[in-house]
Amino acid sequence: MRVIFGLITCLAGVITAICALNYASWTMFFAAVVLLLLGAWLIWEGLRQADDSRSNAIDVADVVIDVIGEVLD
Repeated sequence: MRVIFGLITCLAGVITAICALNYASWTMFFAAVVLLLLGAWLIWEGLRQADDSRSNAIDVADVVIDVIGEVLD
């Protein structure tokens, strides 16, 4: 979910940057930079969280397989 919000935030940053160039506004340019950084952070955290949950799922599967192996032995 964070990745989707990050992509939307980056898109908003790009649109803001285009508007900043059109109006030659430094304030809008800095807002665009903040939006792009926030979007990049959200994407990074979303991907990191997804990677953590995948490794946790693999750990749980290993434990279940070990328990089933012990029960069958």
